[in-house]
Amino acid sequence: MSVYIMSVNDLLYRATVLWLIIIVTRLMFVIGARICFAAQCVFISNSVTHEKLGRANGLAVLMSDIFRAISPALTGTIYAASLSEWTMFIGFPVDYNLMFVIFGGILLIMVLLTACL
Repeated sequence: MSVYIMSVNDLLYRATVLWLIIIVTRLMFVIGARICFAAQCVFISNSVTHEKLGRANGLAVLMSDIFRAISPALTGTIYAASLSEWTMFIGFPVDYNLMFVIFGGILLIMVLLTACL
């Protein structure tokens, strides 16, 4: 039985590849978020008249900020509840997969609403 001991070069190569993947993924996320925000602003400004544009933008920012404030606490609570002992005996989808099922459901609803509009 042989034991493989990693060299310093192997560790540096793996760390370099890992950080490269993290940086590229984060860059794609940030660029995508900026593009989505710009598209949202265009959609809002094209959906109302000039007189109601301020109200529509204010409502959009208000709803965005409300959901940004509530989402971490709500998802953290649901995830913690899905890991507790009293939900483990129920099984799928109330086990540790619950957050993925909820996010998948939200994504499906958004796709259907987009396709219908």
